Amino acid sequence: LMQFTSRVAGKHADVKILTSRVQWTVRGHQQVVRMLPLWAISSVGTRKALAGKSTLTVSSKAGVIEFRVDKAVAKQAENTLTHLVAQQESTTLDDSRAVGRGSIADELASLTWLRDMGVLSAIEFDEQSNRLLRFC
Repeated sequence: LMQFTSRVAGKHADVKILTSRVQWTVRGHQQVVRMLPLWAISSVGTRKALAGKSTLTVSSKAGVIEFRVDKAVAKQAENTLTHLVAQQESTTLDDSRAVGRGSIADELASLTWLRDMGVLSAIEFDEQSNRLLRFC
């Protein structure tokens, strides 16, 4: 849905806002890909940073992720994420909803990352992964 470049934790990153998650790839010697599923996002906001720049703040149980971007990009990303998160909350996964190829693997990778970061307990991880796997 949306792509932009940003500074995350002082490093350049390529950011994608997808229908199921926010994903960012930190540039460097080894590229590191991080993901945050939309269902884990508790709030989204922006605040003014340096001239012409804003900070897009995405909060979850894992903590706060800050993306420093151009002011216009931050506002568009905030609106996009707010809409997607609200849509995610109002939609429940059922048998009639098509799940695109690879999306379950992406979601499982996100769940694994959240478990490894301590956001999800082993029980919560098992519940969420079993929920996803029921629709394979």
